[in-house]
Amino acid sequence: MNADDRDLILKLLRALEQMCFERSILESLLVGAKVPGWRTTYEQMLADNSIRQPFHEQFRPAFEQLQREASAGQAIRELLRSLPKRGKPN
Repeated sequence: MNADDRDLILKLLRALEQMCFERSILESLLVGAKVPGWRTTYEQMLADNSIRQPFHEQFRPAFEQLQREASAGQAIRELLRSLPKRGKPN
């Protein structure tokens, strides 16, 4: 894998991690419905590293694999394995 491929996959991985993190927070807010000051709560949750850390840990193997892997295919397979498993479609 060349440097451009690695950078592209790393950007993809970071974006996916952020999207999964934000989605989980939004789900939490929506389940409670009509949360007063939801925007402030949302921003506080996004900034809270104690909430972010479990998400980052879920993606850590993919980040590590990307740093070690010479094959883009293997790095992508590791990325796909690290994605959250859902019991139902979104």
